[in-house]
Amino acid sequence: MILRTLCLAIAVGTQAAPAQSQLPRVVVLATGGTIASQIDARTGALAPALTGADLVTIREPEPHDRVPADQQLNVGRIVEELNAHGVTADASPEVETLVERVATNARPNDLLLVMSNGSFGGFIPSVLERLKARYGN
Repeated sequence: MILRTLCLAIAVGTQAAPAQSQLPRVVVLATGGTIASQIDARTGALAPALTGADLVTIREPEPHDRVPADQQLNVGRIVEELNAHGVTADASPEVETLVERVATNARPNDLLLVMSNGSFGGFIPSVLERLKARYGN
């Protein structure tokens, strides 16, 4: 299986790999922000990009003074669109909720790739700590 994520905070999703594949699942955690919010506001492209996922969790971004109100990410709309397409989707403003979601869904031998331009509220060390507690070193 491939665990795929795209975010404007964090969205976590899985998509099945070919049955004969022995490849590990790949978990990609990416953070977006100003540009991603504006692109989604103009194109509505975020939800369609995630419809191949099984599970999506999005961090609700904090209001941003660099993004005009009419261009801020509409997380509720994205979650509704995904749910309408049969994708289990939810959102939270709390990093800890996202940590729990990733740590609960990660499995031994998964490859985790986190792409962010900042500390993302301590997400990385929190996920590592949770995974160590769950699986050991």
